Amino acid sequence: MTYEAYIKNKTYIGYGLINGIINAMIFYFVHRSVMGQMTTFHDATVDMLINSVALGMILTWCVVPLTKADIKKGTFEANMHFTSAQKLPLNAFVLSIVLGIVCGLVGTAISALLFYICQSFLTNWLHFAVKLLVCSVVGGLCGFTVIETVVAHKLED
Repeated sequence: MTYEAYIKNKTYIGYGLINGIINAMIFYFVHRSVMGQMTTFHDATVDMLINSVALGMILTWCVVPLTKADIKKGTFEANMHFTSAQKLPLNAFVLSIVLGIVCGLVGTAISALLFYICQSFLTNWLHFAVKLLVCSVVGGLCGFTVIETVVAHKLED
C-alpha cells in the first residue's frame, strides 16, 4: 500500500469518522434520557474541551505503537520527504501532551464557533452532532500528525 493510501484510510476512516461516531454514540447513551433538554454554551464548550484533550492524548498512545507495528510489517511504503513532523518528539507521552493541547484548542475553537452560531437551539441533539463532527476532525488531525511523526522519525534511523 502506498503511504498516501495508508494515511487516507487511517486518518479519514479509522481515526476520523469511526472515532467521531464512537464518541457521539457514547454521548448519546449517557444523555439519551435528556436529549431534548437545553444545554448551556459554557457546559457544551467545556465538555468539548475536555473531550478533545482526552481524545488527542489517548489517540496518540494508541496510534504510535500501531504505526510502528505497521512499519515493521511493511504495510505501507514509508517514502516521505522532510516534514515539520520531524521536529515533534517521538516519545508517546510527550507527544500526547503536545497533541492533547493542540487538539483541545482546535476542538474547542470549532465547537465554540458552532455552539455560538446555533445558540438559539442549543439542545443535546445539537451537542451530539457537534461532538460527531469535532471528534472526527480532531481524531483525523491527531492520527495524521502521529503517523507523520512516527514515519518521519523512522526514516531518520
